[in-house]
Amino acid sequence: MSCDRRSGFPILAAVFITEQFADRQTAAPDFLREKLAIQNLAEVMSDHPDEVLPRLVKLGMEICGAHSAGISIFEPEVGQFRWYALAGELATFDGATTPRNFSPCGVCLDLAQPILMEHPERAYDWIRDAGITVPEVLLVPLTMKGADAASASRCRPYYADERGTASTAMPPGP
Repeated sequence: MSCDRRSGFPILAAVFITEQFADRQTAAPDFLREKLAIQNLAEVMSDHPDEVLPRLVKLGMEICGAHSAGISIFEPEVGQFRWYALAGELATFDGATTPRNFSPCGVCLDLAQPILMEHPERAYDWIRDAGITVPEVLLVPLTMKGADAASASRCRPYYADERGTASTAMPPGP
């Protein structure tokens, strides 16, 4: 983890900007679009269950206007997340793993609420080492059959995006 050069303290707290949601302009909800997205996801679940995660990521990107998105699934037996169905610049991490206790997704699950981070590569060396810049990332915690997962999308989200992402980030299954 990176530290502030002057204080020596970790800069993890400096990348959290969740409180900025309250200051962002809220777009009117597009309930029809969200309903159609959920119906589309249900159709994919029924007809092509192996395509649910990629479709969920694509829908999240479309609704939020994100440049990148993906899903990480927590693997408790080894204490790590594995990335699935990544799109956009985050596709670099498709299939990769990250430690549960050293990742934005781990923080998201610890807080059990959506979080917004700015330039997480400042706090997480493994993101910086991939050579990508992540201006902002919105993470929404998901639970499925007792297993944790986290959804991530890179964009400049508005407060409504938190609600939209949460509504389309419905875990597959009963």
